[in-house]
Amino acid sequence: MIDLIKYFIKRKIEKNPFFSWIIFKNIHHLEFLFPHEQDYFGMKNIFSENFKGDFLDIGGNYGQSTVSFRKLGFKKNRIFVFEPNTHLYSNLKRVKKNTKILIYIILVYLTKMKPRLFIRQFEKVGLI
Repeated sequence: MIDLIKYFIKRKIEKNPFFSWIIFKNIHHLEFLFPHEQDYFGMKNIFSENFKGDFLDIGGNYGQSTVSFRKLGFKKNRIFVFEPNTHLYSNLKRVKKNTKILIYIILVYLTKMKPRLFIRQFEKVGLI
């Protein structure tokens, strides 16, 4: 029943991008709304509760996937978050309560028309 209510709230919020932005910006206070998409619930069917692997969150944005992984019960797994937008880093830092979340910035730039990849780990937290 709670999942149905969350789904209904999510559908209403998605109609207004401003509300979505407010929720994602304050995700660290609104974790009860997550996971917010049905796709995440499918992960519980794919992975067992004692799954020991790591997760990659490519394009971490505001941390909504990271929060969803934790809320689904994957609390002991490491999550590697990659995000190219340095402005979103402060939001990702607020989500990083768990010591096994590592945040990376990825930048791709051109030098003499050759693409270069730059990866920087902002903070090393937890076990590697």
